[in-house]
Amino acid sequence: MKKYHLILICIFFLAILNTSYAEQINGINFTIPEPYQCGTISTGGGPGIGVYTKYIKDSFFRLFVYSDAEHMDTYVGYQLYTTPNKEKITIDGHPAMLLKYSTGPRNPINSTEIIFESDGKIVTIEIPYTNELTNTSIDIIKSTPPSTLSEFEFNLTMSYALNIYKIKQDLEDSYPIYIYR
Repeated sequence: MKKYHLILICIFFLAILNTSYAEQINGINFTIPEPYQCGTISTGGGPGIGVYTKYIKDSFFRLFVYSDAEHMDTYVGYQLYTTPNKEKITIDGHPAMLLKYSTGPRNPINSTEIIFESDGKIVTIEIPYTNELTNTSIDIIKSTPPSTLSEFEFNLTMSYALNIYKIKQDLEDSYPIYIYR
């Protein structure tokens, strides 16, 4: 009888220690760790952004899944263009871009953003209060389906997003501003 109680106590404590839960966001399964659970999921998008589903917890932990990788160029291109501290990495077979933000006018807190591809969709995860790659972010990425892109194809997708963003900026800058009266 004592063994039975000991086994139940062990199972109870193991259940408490497992503080992550699964969440499906735009068709991609994620394991969300405890500090970021109970976020809100919504869908958005628009011209140049494409359709995305976002999961936000306390307005700092952000996870976006883009439905159409060809139309995420505005956001991803902007991030790649404006972030000087970035590097190419691979996490569990997912080619990725690691972007590190320090506190400044554009960013109220230190944070890290990881852009990667899972099951044909581009995903961005922003982890607050650190500008390093953490075990939390690695675990989230490991919990997703495998990447369908090779490292070369992923880098090409990132270059494409950056170039599309630059072209859009050049076009916007080249339009003369007229004031009609």
